[in-house]
Amino acid sequence: MFVISSPFASLATIPRSRPFNLDNLLSAMLQCLATVEVVPKDCPHSSTRRLLKTREAASYLAVSPWKLRKLVQDSKLPYVSDNDGSPWRFDLRDLDSYIDHNRQNA
Repeated sequence: MFVISSPFASLATIPRSRPFNLDNLLSAMLQCLATVEVVPKDCPHSSTRRLLKTREAASYLAVSPWKLRKLVQDSKLPYVSDNDGSPWRFDLRDLDSYIDHNRQNA
């Protein structure tokens, strides 16, 4: 299943200086469709978020949350925290780097 995210709300911002007709509406809709992003619904980075929660990061790496925590404890994967006891966050770039670093060739 896929989710389509698009700024169709911008259709409400058709300039009132232009007469409202079908051509203007279609033009505005085409501008919106040009920015449509189709991503898998289960994709943890389907929005533009860069930091993921522990479960999201674990899902992204296809490991359990326990395995992810173990990777952090073993200093194999960095995390983001503001040192006030807040939950760990994982940068997508670090997760991608981990994947690239651990890729095995047959």
